[in-house]
Amino acid sequence: MNTQDFMNAIYDILAQNTDMVTQEDRDDITDVIDHVDTELNALVFRLDNGREFMLRLVDTYAPSSESKGVQGE
Repeated sequence: MNTQDFMNAIYDILAQNTDMVTQEDRDDITDVIDHVDTELNALVFRLDNGREFMLRLVDTYAPSSESKGVQGE
């Protein structure tokens, strides 16, 4: 599975798009989850080649355009 397909499958799993991800893809992804880093709020994945990456929850707030006001007011 290439990187883009892998990331799309993770998204589909997290978004509960069960019709978009196969059981095989789900198994491939859960097999490479190594651990949860609670300090960084991240899922850490370790691939067979030893490479590691993380999916991190970043708690940010982006205000809606309605709350910004109109220029010139």
